[in-house]
Amino acid sequence: MPFYRNTKAALLQNQGGIDYLAYSRKVLSYSPIAYWPLWEPSGNDVAQDWTGNGRDGDHLSTVRDSTPIGPAIFCGDASGIVDVYSASLNTAFDGAEGSLCGWARVNAAARWTDALDRTATMLRVDANNRVSVGKPTTNNTFTLRHTAGGTPVVVQHSPFSPSVFFHWGITWSATADEMKAYIDGVQVGGTQTGLGTWAGNLASTTCVIGSYNNTSPGQYWWGWMGHVAVFDTPLPAQAMEALAEM
Repeated sequence: MPFYRNTKAALLQNQGGIDYLAYSRKVLSYSPIAYWPLWEPSGNDVAQDWTGNGRDGDHLSTVRDSTPIGPAIFCGDASGIVDVYSASLNTAFDGAEGSLCGWARVNAAARWTDALDRTATMLRVDANNRVSVGKPTTNNTFTLRHTAGGTPVVVQHSPFSPSVFFHWGITWSATADEMKAYIDGVQVGGTQTGLGTWAGNLASTTCVIGSYNNTSPGQYWWGWMGHVAVFDTPLPAQAMEALAEM
C-alpha cells in the first residue's frame, strides 16, 4: 500500500462508526479507471486517484470538511473545484461504454430553488459530447446527462431537494443503446435509448468536479462532493445499489 494510503487508513478507519477505507475498497472492487475520494487534507493540491493508474486530479479547493461520507471537498467558488483531466484519463475514458458516480450534498436548501445551473461533475469533449450531472435552472431537480454526437439523452429527476448526502450515478452503453440514471442506488427516470455516437477527446478544461470548467469556473455546485469514480463499463444495477451504501 502506498504511503499516503497507509497514512489515510489510520485517519479514515471507523470515523463516526463508518469505515471509509472499507468503502473505498468496495469502489475499487468494481475496477474504476479513476477514483478520487477527495479526502486529502486542506492545502494538498493533489486529488489522488486511488486506482493506482496515476490519474490524479488537481485540487483548486481550499476547504475540506469532516462529513458523513468522510472528509470531503467543499465546492462553492473558483477555489472549490477539482480539475481531473489527464492525458491518461482521456486515453482510458470511453464515451460509448461507461459509468460515472459519486456523492454530493448542497450546503443549504435554498440551492435547490435558486434557478441557477449547478454542476456536480463534468466530463466533456465539447457541447456535442459530454457526460454531466448537476442541478439545472429548474427548481428541485437533479439532471444526469449523456450527450454523444450532438444527441442528448437526459434524465431530470424531480421533485428532488435533499438536505443530506445522496449518491448519484449514470451508466451508458452504445452497444445496448441504453442510458440509466441512479439516485441512492435506485434507477430513476426509466431506461433511456437513442444514444448518439461519441466523438473526440476529452478537453483539458472541462473535466471538472464542482464546476463547469477550470478556466473560468462557474455553475458551482455549492456544497460537498466525494468519492467520484469513472468506469469503462456500464455498471449493473446491483453495483450502483452497493455503491450507494456507505
